[in-house]
Amino acid sequence: KSKQVRKEYRALCINVMPFDSDYIDLPIGDDARHKDRMCVDVEGGKPSSTFYEVIERLPRAVAIGGATYLKAMPFTGRTHQIRVHLAHLGHPVVGDPLYGGRRARGPEELSGFEGLALHAHSLAFDHPADGRRLRFETPRPEPFERLIERLAKAASESPAHGSRP
Repeated sequence: KSKQVRKEYRALCINVMPFDSDYIDLPIGDDARHKDRMCVDVEGGKPSSTFYEVIERLPRAVAIGGATYLKAMPFTGRTHQIRVHLAHLGHPVVGDPLYGGRRARGPEELSGFEGLALHAHSLAFDHPADGRRLRFETPRPEPFERLIERLAKAASESPAHGSRP
C-alpha cells in the first residue's frame, strides 16, 4: 500500500515490441466471461501501471512472430498484472495458458519449455528497523535460461530484422 516495495520481473513475450520501453497505465478488473482471468477494464477496473524495458529482441522466433525478452516493473499489485498488460498489448508471455492462447504454448520453437516465461527477478524494500535499502535477486530458472539461449542462437544464425537496444 505504501509503494515502498519494488519488484522487477523478467519476461519473454510473443512478438517483437515496437518500443524500447513504455509505461502501461491500464485499469484491471475481473473478466466477466472467465472466472479465472483478469482483464483490462476501463470502466470498472482498478488503477494498474507497469513499466517495461526491452532487454533483447528475438525477431527470428518465426513461429511465434518474433519474441521480446524484457524486464517489467509493476507499480501496482493487481492479480496477473504483467500478464494482463502484455497480453492486452498483443504480446502475451510465452507459455501463458490463460492469456496467451495456442501461440504461447505450441510452436516447435518452444518445445521442451514448460511453464510460464515470467520470472520474479528482484525484490527491494527498506528494512523496517533501520531503513537500509535491501535488494534480493534470483537467477532465471534453468528451463527459462535455455529457452532464451536457444532463441538468441536462432536469431544470430540468420539475418535479423530487429535490433538489440
